[in-house]
Amino acid sequence: FRSKLDFSKALWLEDESRMIGRCQINDYLFQKMRSAVVIKIIVPLSDRIKRLVEDYTGYDKSNIINPFERIAKRLGGENYKKAIQYYQLSCEKDKNINSCLTVGDLSKNILKNDKKSLIYYKKACDLNNKIGCAMSGKILYKFNYKSKAKEYYKKACDLNSPKVCDAMGNFYFKGEMVNKDLKTAFNYYKKSCDLNSPEGCNVLG
Repeated sequence: FRSKLDFSKALWLEDESRMIGRCQINDYLFQKMRSAVVIKIIVPLSDRIKRLVEDYTGYDKSNIINPFERIAKRLGGENYKKAIQYYQLSCEKDKNINSCLTVGDLSKNILKNDKKSLIYYKKACDLNNKIGCAMSGKILYKFNYKSKAKEYYKKACDLNSPKVCDAMGNFYFKGEMVNKDLKTAFNYYKKSCDLNSPEGCNVLG
């Protein structure tokens, strides 16, 4: 570890505790950190929130949802809801697609609030995100708003979601939510296959 450090240059580090999540800082480095000069940089809270949201919303959503579950248990529901509000702000003010999807996922999977999740999935869809459109369609279908669900599914397919194109093919093949139309079903299956979906290709045979 030490051989990788260039001691002829200054090494700038964040003032972390020994544990960062589940990772532990090397003893040698941690002792150096404890004895080093600390420079406090004061940044407005709004700027800090914006930077954190931009940094963390690029990760797999499951890596965000699981820590949020622990926050909800350890800090209580109110603090958990406050944390979600920061993502909401980033979605609504900055039009950050990942933030919109994160609020949708957290609301659906942890708060068990499909109506709130639908609001934020729709926002992601309005920003032309195929996942937001697909999830909006799925929730609307669950609520039995099948005509609206079809609109969102169609947009998701137009945005090249192979699974949704396959689902649209099934709708037209079975006559569900739409009039049965084998030609249209074929076109959706073909697009699904063209997007490398095994299901679409299998149907075309």
